[in-house]
Amino acid sequence: MFDALPVLLTLPDPFTTEQAIAAGLTQHVVERLVRNGDVLRVRRGLFRRPPTSDVVGERWMQIRRDHLTRARLALLAHPNHALSHRTAAVAFGWPVSLHPDALVHLTALTVEPRSRRIADRYLHHSDSIVNDVEMVDGLRVLTRDRTVADCLRTMRAASAVAIADAAVREGPTTTLQVERVLAAQRHWLGADGEAISALG
Repeated sequence: MFDALPVLLTLPDPFTTEQAIAAGLTQHVVERLVRNGDVLRVRRGLFRRPPTSDVVGERWMQIRRDHLTRARLALLAHPNHALSHRTAAVAFGWPVSLHPDALVHLTALTVEPRSRRIADRYLHHSDSIVNDVEMVDGLRVLTRDRTVADCLRTMRAASAVAIADAAVREGPTTTLQVERVLAAQRHWLGADGEAISALG
């Protein structure tokens, strides 16, 4: 029987039927992988690999990987959004305390009147502000300085400041750039928070 697992490991996670066929798998093989539990069907034509077990001490890495997999799925479901807040910080590789069931955060790139929660994700609204993005490992993410500013506004001080420190250390983000974003957000929720005071 054809061993599909090596081919499966070359596919992105999640992957589409078209990507599987282009990699050399047939629809029949994909269905067999689903039946065997080697692949999970997210919806028609979209699949993902099941979570894998890790050795003790690497559990947090698995949680991050699973969060980013859910982030990829969320971007497919909401193409006019970008990853933001805590999820963007995870995408940038910054130190983030993350629960296995943590919501995936996205921000609208077009005008949306209100924020809302849908299933395992939180969609932040957008008004007149420009939401600049960059690509990180194929993920559409709000820029580094915007991400730091959003985390400083919405997260506990210790966690947010750790993210800010990592971003500035890594570059090219600077404290001045973050302060400029925060100035533009001065009327937003959390703009007078403890974490922002700690930035200075």
